[in-house]
Amino acid sequence: MIVSGDRESEVRYLAQELGIGEIHAQKTPEEKVEIVRAENTSGKTLYVGDGINDAPAMMAATVGMAIGQNSDVTAEAAGVVALESSLKKWMRSCTSVAGCVRLYFKAR
Repeated sequence: MIVSGDRESEVRYLAQELGIGEIHAQKTPEEKVEIVRAENTSGKTLYVGDGINDAPAMMAATVGMAIGQNSDVTAEAAGVVALESSLKKWMRSCTSVAGCVRLYFKAR
């Protein structure tokens, strides 16, 4: 699942590139939190983001992961900070995170 504040066309393109079927585009920080909280009822969650608008959703998830070095607020909200901002590189590492049943991230 991709949850993003970006335009639907951009999010849909990224989802196709990554083989992800479910997208939520043009979401506000508050809407992102609502989605994460709803998914938390089904199991553990990982929210990955790169900006200040992702910080609330990261804090609502079981684990929040900040990618890149774009925002001190984002890094503070996250439980994990990945300095590498390449989406493909961290996607490989996220697939091995034990116990996470859902993967959320903001499209770049």
